[in-house]
Order: sequence, then structure tokens, then C-alpha cells
Amino acid sequence: TAPAFDGIRFRVLGDGQRYKVSLRTRERAEQPEASFQCQFDTREGEWLDIQLPFSAFTPVDKTVVRYGPDAPELRAEDVLTVGFVLSRFSFNGAKNVRCAPGRFLLQVKGGIRFYRSARPEVLLVSSAAVERNQLIETEAQREADIPIVRLNPRKLLNAKYLGEHLVRESGLNYTIVRPTGLKDSREVEAAPGGANANGAEAAAAAAAAEKEKEAKEEEEAPYCMELSQGDTLVGTITRDELAGVVAYAASAAAATNATFEVTARAQPIRGLDADLVMRRQFERLFPDARRTEVGMAPFPKPDDVDRGVAN
Repeated sequence: TAPAFDGIRFRVLGDGQRYKVSLRTRERAEQPEASFQCQFDTREGEWLDIQLPFSAFTPVDKTVVRYGPDAPELRAEDVLTVGFVLSRFSFNGAKNVRCAPGRFLLQVKGGIRFYRSARPEVLLVSSAAVERNQLIETEAQREADIPIVRLNPRKLLNAKYLGEHLVRESGLNYTIVRPTGLKDSREVEAAPGGANANGAEAAAAAAAAEKEKEAKEEEEAPYCMELSQGDTLVGTITRDELAGVVAYAASAAAATNATFEVTARAQPIRGLDADLVMRRQFERLFPDARRTEVGMAPFPKPDDVDRGVAN
């Protein structure tokens, strides 16, 4: 379920120092030093509009960060109070380098408000490699690329890329998901050898059985999704894994008006919360309109697929 709000915003006149917003919640109301904090910078003598997503707030006891799966989660509906803090510490005892002793100035104008970001109205599942296919200029380049680009059956990649282009120009809020190679499930190779093996064969069979056991454990462990932008990912992802990513993207503010690729990591990452890893990657997505700001070229021009020539 999408949260009712995504963060807080306010307008401040500051003095060039680094402050924190401190949120107290119902769950931690009986713990005086427990809060959720997020830093923000001010500029001396200037009014600034500050917008802080809840995902940027860190659970702390005093200034010590709470880590791990047991760390509390911030929910807008649980917020009781909002405060401002100027401290010589940032987090975990680290120095706040933009804090000076003596007088300070922080004025808030117009109150403090929760905000809710736009969500995608259209969600398109496309394919990885559509953009890199669009950049192919010679047959030599095509032959040197990955198999799906080399084959591009019936110009399928061109058609999918044209579909992306039409969605991006629709004027609607959108999310475009580009999965890598789809598969039905993660398979485990059968171990060679059998009950009648002896000597060196038995040792080999035992080693193979252990390998099969490890492979089975890896199959059952959650695979971490890897998100990227710029169409450089290769790999595979199961249809169930993709369905989970798409379901999350449908209500993710950070994915709105963004195009991204997704694959499953080749080996499952033990000891990590796979869902948390995915959420953190969603939060780092940037909208397509900002591609040039992060060093990426604009999207290439789509083809007129019906005629098979560029517009």
C-alpha cells in the first residue's frame, strides 16, 4: 500500500550552518533520546525551500544510528512532533563541520507540511537492450553485441523502444521497467555419481552432492534485484522476481517518470534483506528528464518500425 505522505517540506532563512530535522513518533514516545533525524544545509541570509523524503531520515538514539533489520521504520501516520536541532555532532559521534559555537539563526516561514509525490499512471514492461540496439549503426557493431541485439527478431527491440518513446511523450506520469532475460525459475544442476560409486568415484560423488546441496540452498535464498539506468545490465530474472519489482514500482514515487533496467544478481547475497536492498536502489533512481545532469546522453531517436527506417 502506498504511504499517505512521502516527506516534509518547509521554507527557512538560515545562517549557513547544518541543521537537523528531528521527528518523534508514537512507537518511540517513551524513549526521550529516540527519534528519526535528517540533516539539511542553510545559506546565510537566503530563504530556501527544503524538501526531505521520509526515506532520508535515520533512526537514532541520541546521535547513535540504529542499524539492521530491527531498526524502526518511519511512517508518516506515527509522527507526533517535529523539531529542529543544531548540534556539533552529525551521526555516530562524527563532527558537524558546519556548526559554529555561539549565536545561530533559523527562521521557518509558512509552517511545516507533509507532502505526497506523484505516482506512475502508466507502467510499461519493456526490455533491456532496447536502447543499446537503437545505437547500433553498423553490422560489425551488431555482431559484437549481446545475443538479443545480434538477433533482434522481427525488429522486436525497435518496436519496444518505440513503445517506450510514446509513453514518455504521453504527458502521463509513467514508469518503464526493462528486465533482462526472462526465465521461468532458477534451476539447480543435478549432481553426477550414485550409490554404487566407490573410491575416487565416491569422493567425487560426495563433493558433487555437497555442491548440489549448496546450489539448492542458493536457489531457496532470496536473490537481490539489481537496478540500473542507461541500458548496460545483462543477466537473467525470473518472471516471479520481475512481478515483485513491477508491483513495487507501481506505487514507488522514486520510480515516477523514470526508465530503469533490472536483473537478479548472479549469486544470492546472504545476510541482507533483499527487499531492503531493492527499496534502497529505487530511492537512487533519477527521472528521465535529468539524464544529462548525471552524465548520460539523451534517449536516441526511435525508428519508424512499420517502414523499417529512421524518422
